[in-house]
Amino acid sequence: MAGIPAIGFSPKQQIVFAMCSLCCGIYLCGTSWQSARQILVTFPLTESLPADVTFMIEPAVNVNTSDHEELQLLPAIGPVLADRILDYRRQHGPFSSVDELRRVRGIGPKTVQKLSHYLEFDD
Repeated sequence: MAGIPAIGFSPKQQIVFAMCSLCCGIYLCGTSWQSARQILVTFPLTESLPADVTFMIEPAVNVNTSDHEELQLLPAIGPVLADRILDYRRQHGPFSSVDELRRVRGIGPKTVQKLSHYLEFDD
């Protein structure tokens, strides 16, 4: 066996092959991630559907009777805005329209537009 030459790659060729394979793998993982990332980006469903269809998807939330957790189910409403809505409601009474929500600090015209399809104001 000592006299038979080994068939294969030299150590230097093996290192070059391993480095090329590693670079190709990193490149392919990066391009796969970029294409998967484009798929993972989500858009609010309500922006692509007419307003009357959104009522079929999600029930309207009564802003005058909802608790902290239920308010947070609304688009663009997190814990801080939910607290502000509840504080405003305690101090000033029930809301009569979606435009009245603009009096709550942190809720502007864009937020009111997002919320308008999801709210009801019955006492």
